[in-house]
Amino acid sequence: MVYPADEFYFIAGKTIPFREEYDGFPQLENGIGLTRLLWDDFKKIYEKMPASVPDKDFGIVTSELGAKALKPVISELKKIKGLNVISIPVINNFFGQTVNVTGLLTGQDIINHLHNYHGLP
Repeated sequence: MVYPADEFYFIAGKTIPFREEYDGFPQLENGIGLTRLLWDDFKKIYEKMPASVPDKDFGIVTSELGAKALKPVISELKKIKGLNVISIPVINNFFGQTVNVTGLLTGQDIINHLHNYHGLP
């Protein structure tokens, strides 16, 4: 069986497959299916989250494709009153802008991006 990596789906603008299509996630260590697992696991815990919290602002540092994977999660988190969550996508200048997965971001690129970042209120 061939299992395309999650980034192929994002780049092609296609829907991430459902859990059953990953046949037990035999390539999970290579990041294949991580997005589906994140989304499914988040659904399970979201029901247990509070409806409101004391005002908090959070930024999640991620890659450009990571921001796409996190988009539905952040959208749901924003429904919690008092919680402001945003993704902070960082471009990978160290390895090149075509390398766009979070696991290959360097501290150097993250620090350089955050140094000039003013996106949180």
